[in-house]
Amino acid sequence: MSNKTHNVGVIGYGMSAKVFHIPLIEVVPELRLHAIVQRNPTGGNDASKDHPDVKSYRTTEDMVRDSSVNMVVVTTTPPTHFELARLALENGKHVIVEKPFVPTFKEADELIELAKKTGKLLTVYQS
Repeated sequence: MSNKTHNVGVIGYGMSAKVFHIPLIEVVPELRLHAIVQRNPTGGNDASKDHPDVKSYRTTEDMVRDSSVNMVVVTTTPPTHFELARLALENGKHVIVEKPFVPTFKEADELIELAKKTGKLLTVYQS
């Protein structure tokens, strides 16, 4: 990794985000937790309260339009991975997708081709 600091947006605020991704982002000097997408916060599960200095979004569409975000971590349920990763790549973001990657080979191939076309990194997080 270079000396550049990467502003990371995390899509989803469940166990994977809280236990694996956010703690890792917070200890890597080149990464900065910049934004979290959480559609429906509750009293005991609210990203904006847990991370008050981080931008909070209710939709992925809004977060990927944030030009400050240059890397996205998809931590949502597997059936949503393809659409969210595609949206992030189409908006010029590097993408890390929680396992399992996507349901079909066709979807995987499409995302790989899109990453090549946009010049962005695409990888799967394997804990």
